[in-house]
Amino acid sequence: MACKDQYDSFEKRREEHQPGDIFTAFKVTASVDKNEGRFGGTETIGVFFTREAAVRAAKGQDVMGSDGKVEGVRAIMGSDGRAYQCGPEIKMISEAELRERAMEKVKDVLTEEEQRALGLRR
Repeated sequence: MACKDQYDSFEKRREEHQPGDIFTAFKVTASVDKNEGRFGGTETIGVFFTREAAVRAAKGQDVMGSDGKVEGVRAIMGSDGRAYQCGPEIKMISEAELRERAMEKVKDVLTEEEQRALGLRR
């Protein structure tokens, strides 16, 4: 599932990214407290398609004029021409695969007789 950047700060679409493409974007963050960095947490300055653009945007944005933090984030290109930051990846597994994983764990703990008594083996 993808969610829109809370500050709506992604650059407009670059031609090499088509709707549905997943790629690395670069997020710039800085401390909210620009004097000492002790209070308020961090804020998102922007999210950019290139590291170079992110580094330029980060210049002088953090505590006492230091540069903001640049980090790579997963993003997906939307059909509306905007990129959206991707959330955590969720992988669905089938019941059969889950059962197989559980059986591998059981083999280390239970004897074959115990597994048969529980109906896990024939």
